[in-house]
Amino acid sequence: MRRLSLLLALLTLGLATACGEDDKDTGPEGDTDTDTDTDTDADGDTDAGPCNDWTGIAGVGTTWVYDFADGELSGTVDSEVTAYDAGNGSVTVDSDSTIAASGTTTTSLTTTDYLCDAEGFWMLSQYTEYSVEYGETTYEGWTDTTYNAPVLLIPGDLAVGSTWTTSYDGVTETNVSGPQEITSTVEQEAVEEAQATVPAGTYDTIHVIYSGDGSGESWVAAGVGSVKTNVSELVSYTP
Repeated sequence: MRRLSLLLALLTLGLATACGEDDKDTGPEGDTDTDTDTDTDADGDTDAGPCNDWTGIAGVGTTWVYDFADGELSGTVDSEVTAYDAGNGSVTVDSDSTIAASGTTTTSLTTTDYLCDAEGFWMLSQYTEYSVEYGETTYEGWTDTTYNAPVLLIPGDLAVGSTWTTSYDGVTETNVSGPQEITSTVEQEAVEEAQATVPAGTYDTIHVIYSGDGSGESWVAAGVGSVKTNVSELVSYTP
């Protein structure tokens, strides 16, 4: 289930990640930047705050729907911003998913807490409740992960040529086991500008590849977030 939870995170954030520890990126620097522009989001509210444009977060109610498209997995992930505080940059995203693979069907609800600041977009914790159907047997459970330091997912200055380390250092607890330490590291690089065509439309994106304790790629569009990964495609986006 940890792999599923992290996959849900990458779909809502725009960049693929895994678990690990980094001796360089240890978290936000605690600045107190205040967003002073006067832009409005789709609902006419005040500016969405410190979340950078690459996240696609426009405020509460922002939604993404993805279909899996890698041949081994099938299903849909529907994610929505359910809480957003522009004052401190805190964000909560709820993701409902149904995923079929290897004769099993997994349904889950994942709640992920994030932080936006001038340095980028960070993951703080993730809680998942799931049900797995295998033949006539159903397994239910939960996983609860908290990171010892915020995990950098999208740098605030993302551009072609950007490189960064996404590191996970935390503790996961499940309904069948006590706390277990998790660590792994993924190196990420924005390699080119590219157009990506998906069911939701055609987007100008930055193509990101990642390697290390996980490997893959993602195409990220300004104002939307992830529109495509090596396993998924964006079906719809609502700011």
